Amino acid sequence: MELLNIQIGITGHRAICLEDLPAIKDEVRHRLLALKMQYQAKSLCLFSGLAEGADRLVVEIGLELGIPFVGVLPMVVSDYLSDFKTQVSRDKFDYLLTLASRIEILSAIPVNTNEDRLLCYQQLAVYLAQNSHILIAIWDGDLTEKSGGTSQAVRYFKEAKMYKEGSLIHILIKRCYS
Repeated sequence: MELLNIQIGITGHRAICLEDLPAIKDEVRHRLLALKMQYQAKSLCLFSGLAEGADRLVVEIGLELGIPFVGVLPMVVSDYLSDFKTQVSRDKFDYLLTLASRIEILSAIPVNTNEDRLLCYQQLAVYLAQNSHILIAIWDGDLTEKSGGTSQAVRYFKEAKMYKEGSLIHILIKRCYS
């Protein structure tokens, strides 16, 4: 069966070094344009948790290129907002939500502990792995055992039944700490 829609998951680091931002944006734009050319007759859709950094960067460039996105939130908005350190970041998140073609909230259970929060992020990693035909990972390439992060999403994607050679797009960046 031929796919009509290509679902592109996004995972990556939240902190991106400012001096690297122009080159990373250029690379993301190049990769998304290449996917548009490769899948001309198909509809592309980004799947993003809308976290700071990589998630939002790809969504913003995708929107510039006419690629819609689904906001895949690991927890209810009120709990998720507490993960964003500044009001500017929370406002940006709220604004991007208004542009989403659809919003999926993976867990409606209140997040009361760090363990609850971690489980929500693990669920997001699993969701992206199982529902993406292509995964864009903007990261340092360091496979760790950390749960709920980019490394776990990449590992799960490689193990997922939809994974095929070439469907994982690595955009390697140096790790930046904010």
